This record gives sequence, structure tokens and C-alpha cells, in this order.
Amino acid sequence: MSREPPQLPQLRDPTSGRNSVDDSPPTCIKIEITKDLETGALEVWQDGKTTGQICVGEMFEQIVALLSPLPTPKGGYQMLTPAEWEARRNRHRSEAGA
Repeated sequence: MSREPPQLPQLRDPTSGRNSVDDSPPTCIKIEITKDLETGALEVWQDGKTTGQICVGEMFEQIVALLSPLPTPKGGYQMLTPAEWEARRNRHRSEAGA
């Protein structure tokens, strides 16, 4: 039985995170967790950015970092758009070949 996640109201500007009604801080955030069924790799997504492939423990750490109103000791994992991850991979490949 497949169940769709609830649809959250779009009350904030996706680029700034500010409330689009009165420019106050965001009242809710949407976090998605995806799992590759072949490899079991997990990714945490928020506002079009992803952690890339992480393990279960790292997934929980990232969610806590995103939800915590206080800075977390580690600060969470880097989140980039898929295009930014690709550019980062290409940069590392070119640096390794140099």
C-alpha cells in the first residue's frame, strides 16, 4: 500500500526560505529522504539540494542538523544541487589528473 506524503502549504520563498506572506522566518521545512533500491544508498534532499549518498547514521545526523534550532557540533553534511555535485566531481578529477 503506497501512501503519498502530505502536501505542505507553500508559504515560503524557496530561494530565501522567508515566509512569502509576511517575510518572517520559515514556519516549516520539507525534507525528503530517498533510497536507491539497487544500492541501498540514502540521500537527504531539502530545497533542491542533496547530501549525496550517505549511510543511515549520517542521514539521522543530517536531519537533526536541519531541524535543530541550535548549531549542531558537526553542523551537518554539505548539501549541493546535483549540478554543483557534478562540477565538484569534475574539479576533483581534473585536479587528480594534473
